Amino acid sequence: MPGTYTDDAQMTLAIAEVLLSGEPWTLRRLAARIVQVYHRDPHDGYAPRFQQLLGDARDGDELLERLIPDNDKSGAAMRAAPVGLLPSVADVLHHTGVQARITHNTLAWVEAAQAVALAVAAVSRSAEYGQDLPDSLVCMA
Repeated sequence: MPGTYTDDAQMTLAIAEVLLSGEPWTLRRLAARIVQVYHRDPHDGYAPRFQQLLGDARDGDELLERLIPDNDKSGAAMRAAPVGLLPSVADVLHHTGVQARITHNTLAWVEAAQAVALAVAAVSRSAEYGQDLPDSLVCMA
């Protein structure tokens, strides 16, 4: 339906807003922005329990306190793209790891999110930038 978007798009917006704001890149700050963006425009599309949690949470601290970050879906990877625009591979890896741990705090899902962000980094930079990327992504640069 025109004008609608997914929960992943809404959380990507929250991630991008924190990046653009220059606010501290912490679990607490990211969680706070996710709650803020949800309350600004609540809509269906989230997993029912997570939507209820977001609706009930007053702030990021409450979200983190009540959330069990062992989700086995791809949400952390789906919202990682804006982080791939950061200036260095180290920044991309660090920032993506932090944002992923909000909901997907397992090594496999953190690495999946990092792979997405690195792919964005690879295609958004010159070929010489690709030399700092893992071999599996250099071909994308």
